[in-house]
Amino acid sequence: MLKQDLAFAQDVGGSEQDGSGPKEGSLQNCTMSFNQGTFIALVGAPGDGKSTLMKILGSQIIPDAGDLLIPPHLRALHISPQPTFFNDTLMNNLTYGCGKEDKEDGSIERVTAVCKMLLVSEKVLKYLDPTDTDMFNVKADWGDILSQTQRTLVSLARAFIANPEILVIHKPTVVLDDATTENTFKCLRTFVTEKGLLMDRRTVASRRPRTCIITTARPKGVKAADHVFRVTSTGVFETSHEEMMNMGRQVDAEGVQVDFQAQSSVLAFSPPKGSSD
Repeated sequence: MLKQDLAFAQDVGGSEQDGSGPKEGSLQNCTMSFNQGTFIALVGAPGDGKSTLMKILGSQIIPDAGDLLIPPHLRALHISPQPTFFNDTLMNNLTYGCGKEDKEDGSIERVTAVCKMLLVSEKVLKYLDPTDTDMFNVKADWGDILSQTQRTLVSLARAFIANPEILVIHKPTVVLDDATTENTFKCLRTFVTEKGLLMDRRTVASRRPRTCIITTARPKGVKAADHVFRVTSTGVFETSHEEMMNMGRQVDAEGVQVDFQAQSSVLAFSPPKGSSD
């Protein structure tokens, strides 16, 4: 294994379980490796284990079999498609992943700038204005108040603000329109190339590399990634951008077949009936 490898998995397997046994989406025979400071996209059919692999890489679950190495000094942050918020101020929700002594990552200036970069709406940004104490100090159940799009963007902002070395995001753009999706992938790319989003440029050489791992069903996500891995029921295989982009017919998120050569906004794979991964 090369010294700069971030993750090395050999014949890793795992599943999400409940009291009745493994759920759909068990991962089998996963062998893959990639370097620090890369943007990785996982693609594949629902039910073939993408969600399980993301949780393993994000340290949410322990693999059932095989060997997995991620350097322990690197902080991994797993972001679910269903974000969780606390009954507190928006600022406290956004800086939840920052250390109390971290004055740079969680500064109000950076928090606001990251939200603006992600196109969080002006209506939401009003809750981040410290000069308006009535708005700034509002405590609420933000998951109930924010729209689905704004929940997603605020959740992504919180991840960037936390500034982990490894960012693992499941379906980051699934509810976003094409313009917001393109901007989100641009932000993810910047997070990798600049070793953090909106950080001090003077310290970029001394910062650890940043790695981003996403699942995506959009061509823009495939194009943005440095490496693409296809998760299947028989294993995980690295594939080329060209192979993914040249697939003949695709299926959109609702299961309607479309012609990908006609610039569909969604890449997808024929899912087994009843699957949900």
